[in-house]
Amino acid sequence: MIMEFDPTNAEMAKFGDTYADSEFNRAEAERDAEAAAEKAASKGLKRQYLVVRVNAVAAFASYPLPE
Repeated sequence: MIMEFDPTNAEMAKFGDTYADSEFNRAEAERDAEAAAEKAASKGLKRQYLVVRVNAVAAFASYPLPE
């Protein structure tokens, strides 16, 4: 997945599509992230685009989960 980070306000959000976990899809995500960074730069925006794999360590819900 690609995360967009805005260092001006420390906000981070999911950017674009979610990619499957394969070498091909990681390469596609890297190309898309690089293109997004170039586009942001051309607009004078300060952004970072991170290609990440999420690994949940713990999860907590504010509502009852089905068993």
